Amino acid sequence: MSLISVTYGRETFTNPSKSCNIQVYFRPALQADDRPIVDAVLNKAPGIVRGNFNSIPASRMNTHHGYWTECTVDVADGGALAVRVTKTGTNTFGAACVAVMLLARQDAPLHRLSIPLTRHPKAEREQAYIEGRFDIVRFEDFVKMGVRVPKGYLNNYAADWEDYIDVAVLDRQITPMIAPALKTLETSKGTILLKRTNRRKIRLK
Repeated sequence: MSLISVTYGRETFTNPSKSCNIQVYFRPALQADDRPIVDAVLNKAPGIVRGNFNSIPASRMNTHHGYWTECTVDVADGGALAVRVTKTGTNTFGAACVAVMLLARQDAPLHRLSIPLTRHPKAEREQAYIEGRFDIVRFEDFVKMGVRVPKGYLNNYAADWEDYIDVAVLDRQITPMIAPALKTLETSKGTILLKRTNRRKIRLK
């Protein structure tokens, strides 16, 4: 199990109009479906154990500006957290949307993801954090590994998530990640997935 601290929620401001929305989804295995982390915890989904939840107003002046929720969860090795960040008011081209997947692993590096929040006079916080032992994997790498990735991730979220999320390594990994390799069988009807194996180490960007 990996202990992971997560911040999610939304803040919206006017004059000037700006917003930031952080969504965190949980999937117990790479081929499983995503579900909101709070739903997974409250419904006792396998692979995730509740820690604590704490909601904080995005602004002291008015609770209508939104809330941030901080929670700490234990995630079984192999479980994944999908982090989606949407920001408006950052440029003249509308919303900026990025996403990244975190694979829980107790021997992974200890990472801290810092997400800059809305710069506004009424904003209470400047950063949101996600911290724990996990591997950071690009969705493009998941596709190469044969893992099902919803089209919405590939079509609606930019690949340059590093422009919106700062990554710090607080402690080195204990053992390197072994990426799941795929074993397939070629038939007259196409390629069939037989089973998953852990047969080779690869370096993920």
